Amino acid sequence: MTAAIYNFVPNILNKPYIEQGADFLVPLIWKDSLGVVINLTGFTAKLQVRETYGDPSLLLEMTTENGGISIDGLNGKVTLFLTGEQTQIINWEGGVYDLLLSKTSTGKDTRLMQGTIIVSPGVTIND
Repeated sequence: MTAAIYNFVPNILNKPYIEQGADFLVPLIWKDSLGVVINLTGFTAKLQVRETYGDPSLLLEMTTENGGISIDGLNGKVTLFLTGEQTQIINWEGGVYDLLLSKTSTGKDTRLMQGTIIVSPGVTIND
């Protein structure tokens, strides 16, 4: 399976996808080509952001282990989540990312998504 391309960039309303200081919540449902939900029971996930492909410096890492990603296996749902406090401290403007799903029992890895991501700088500081 080829990874889907999804760019977290300004949409039609010119509203960037990650807004500094605001919660970032993205629910995804993985389905096959017939529209049937894929069971993700036993999977873990990792999303990494880097400035460019091959850059050794990590800008952001979200995983099932660190709470940045949750998986509802039976419903094929992967949810990406950062709190407003976490997005407030982002000090980069953009980069590239991919989302890797791993089935621990089989060792099978699948790149679910990849693309670009930008951050809209905030003005209001969360206290």
